[in-house]
Amino acid sequence: MPHYEMGQIIPVTPPENPQEIKIVRRVSKECEELRHEREPEAVIPKGSASSAEQLQVFDEVKEAFDRVGWDIGSIDNISTHIVPSSRIMEWKKQKTAADETYNVRLEKIKELQTTIRRIVNHIGRKEFGDNDLMLVDMDYDKNGTVLSEEIVQHFKDLHTRVHQSYTQLFENIDEKMGLGDIE
Repeated sequence: MPHYEMGQIIPVTPPENPQEIKIVRRVSKECEELRHEREPEAVIPKGSASSAEQLQVFDEVKEAFDRVGWDIGSIDNISTHIVPSSRIMEWKKQKTAADETYNVRLEKIKELQTTIRRIVNHIGRKEFGDNDLMLVDMDYDKNGTVLSEEIVQHFKDLHTRVHQSYTQLFENIDEKMGLGDIE
């Protein structure tokens, strides 16, 4: 039996009966699948279902990453090259992680926002800038805003300042009423 090197063209006579044709097609399909596993940068045939699926998954992951302020990076030739299934599974896990992070951040912001609103409504809005009030007034359930770690930190900082203003207001009231020395 002759020895052939990888990538070498092997002379073959065309199959003659239907059974041989089925076998050749099956072997050809299996070889193509193995080639895609071995060569992740294999070119996608136009109109391939895997092409559409991987683009959809990538777009979903990119959107989820954008919502939390993460950078997915860029994938060269994603629309013309097959990505290994392991990479697509990794993207799906990353999307789940980004979605979970978004939900945790949203709940934290809503919690802080509720507390901040109560205090601001009590002490007045004049003590706070437009950016602060925008954070307080925004409806994050309806607004598809990016909830990066920086946004969460702004809320935490605003919560601290609002709480300090609230405490200072009551300390001033206590002093004016002469209650500051009573323990």
